[in-house]
Amino acid sequence: MWWETDGTQVWLVAGSGRGLIVDLRDRERRASTAAEPGAVLGANALSDDRVRITQLEAHGYSRTFSMVRLERDTAPIAARRPTGVDVREVEPADATAMHELTQTVWGDRSYFMMPSIESYRAWVRESDPALFLLAGTSDGLAGYVATFEQQGELVIDDIQVGPARRRQGIGTFLLARILTEARRRRIGRVHLETEGDDPVGARAFYEQLGFSSAGDDLRFRKSVALATRDS
Repeated sequence: MWWETDGTQVWLVAGSGRGLIVDLRDRERRASTAAEPGAVLGANALSDDRVRITQLEAHGYSRTFSMVRLERDTAPIAARRPTGVDVREVEPADATAMHELTQTVWGDRSYFMMPSIESYRAWVRESDPALFLLAGTSDGLAGYVATFEQQGELVIDDIQVGPARRRQGIGTFLLARILTEARRRRIGRVHLETEGDDPVGARAFYEQLGFSSAGDDLRFRKSVALATRDS
């Protein structure tokens, strides 16, 4: 269970996986017993998994959004350093500014849970600084890119650029720097997840830089009140 930033309480009854959810009704009953009024049940299904999608729809679930996996090789991206922007590796003291920037970018979005400042401090502390870069200006933090190496691939954990500094090439330049480091480490592939329905243009940004889809993960929801009535 988790609380999203807009106050929605979500109980996940079916995470990643394929095929029929055999004990779906039991999972719904257990979650509904503990849930608060107005809560929702959540379930995931891969876009090509007709068995699970059909089951969820038959039980009153509706698709709310999707996450898409994007990937590309680590070939260079042409990018110039934006005027007045300095790029450096992350430091422990940067966690607060990163947290504040993310709140500004994502704070009023649906389907989002703002991580705690403590989790940001741990994130920075446990990261490889060479794969976690910040873009700063005279006004403070303008953006950052956080990545990590996993099973011979580079995973982009997050890219954020402040609203006032968008469309100035900061995200592209940060990503270009990260790909340079990936090639230095002989990493051949890079991948990430972003919202498939592209409400803020992130997917279009990545696709313009050569990323392509490697699969969609659909998110379904159902009100607890409906589940209680059906059970």
